[in-house]
Amino acid sequence: TAVMVEQTDVDSLRILQEPQNKVTVVLGAQWGDEGKGKVVDLLAMDADIVCRCQGGNNAGHTVVVDSVEYDFHLLPSGVLNKKAISFIGNGVVIHLPGLFEEAEKNSQKG
Repeated sequence: TAVMVEQTDVDSLRILQEPQNKVTVVLGAQWGDEGKGKVVDLLAMDADIVCRCQGGNNAGHTVVVDSVEYDFHLLPSGVLNKKAISFIGNGVVIHLPGLFEEAEKNSQKG
């Protein structure tokens, strides 16, 4: 028996579907100063979850929003996105007094 297949059925099979789940990873290949924070800040505008995975508070970056400077050393730079949930992963060396100080200083800025 022959099966009749219309051309529109074949064309619909060829269309690549947009993935329902996406993960974007920003990974540094150097020892810092690559501009990862700036890239993460831009990508975080469309993110649901932002996570800092490793490192300590010895380095950091500054994010400027509406002429206000926010300094980050431990918090993920995407924390400024109110729609995203921010996590600090188990690979981050956390200095608790520094974390609380950073959170308080940035919170006071808005």
